[in-house]
Amino acid sequence: MEQSKNKRANNMLKFVIVLCVIAVAVISVFTASSKREEKPLTDTVADTEQVSDTQKANVSVKEDESISDSAKKSEKDTEAAVVSDKPVTESEKKEETPKNEVKPTVIEEKESFDLPVVGAVTKEYSVDVPVFSVTMNDYRAHTGIDISCEEGSAVGAAASGVIKEIVSDPMMGTTVTIEHADGICSSYMNLNETLPSDITVGAVVEKGQLIGAVGSSAIIEVASEPHLHFEMTAAGAYVDPMTLLDASSISVMSENITE
Repeated sequence: MEQSKNKRANNMLKFVIVLCVIAVAVISVFTASSKREEKPLTDTVADTEQVSDTQKANVSVKEDESISDSAKKSEKDTEAAVVSDKPVTESEKKEETPKNEVKPTVIEEKESFDLPVVGAVTKEYSVDVPVFSVTMNDYRAHTGIDISCEEGSAVGAAASGVIKEIVSDPMMGTTVTIEHADGICSSYMNLNETLPSDITVGAVVEKGQLIGAVGSSAIIEVASEPHLHFEMTAAGAYVDPMTLLDASSISVMSENITE
């Protein structure tokens, strides 16, 4: 009986020991599993931090590139401004001018006007009060001045300018019109039909340059003594030539005639 009890006691002790071993094994397995689960969490946090750092680095790189692009654009704008401030040379101006473009000739320098032919003024300018016309046998406006001289007398340009028009007027005969500075034009009428070869439309003439000779082509004044009919306009309106002519030239011319 006693041996049987001892055997049962030993069996119970073995059973308890086995239970303890199993319990220790279970606890070990659970602990190891918990550690394995905690490690990925740490790695995930580390990976997240690494991704955040990478994003920050990318943003920084983009900001640097943006700043660099802005700096380059600013440098280009500065270079363009410097280039635009550089004076344009004459050769560059010529290159900018279209080949087919014709530049108008403009006389910018203003100068006095001289009497175009040696002679005395025999009929003055009068548009408000009609004057008698020997040829037409009536009274009418006189839009210029008549300068008495011999037929064939040389006629010179009253001032520098550009030949604007050459016409054969049915009433006033061969007429040459010169455009001067400030929109002033001078017209020389009753000229001989034959003009110097260099007197053409668009030609530049100097003061005193020969533009023709006194003729008898003005039908409306053919009964008058030989003379040059001289007119002037400003901005297209008739003006009295005597108000624009140099007084000294008139007095010198008159003295030459009276001698």
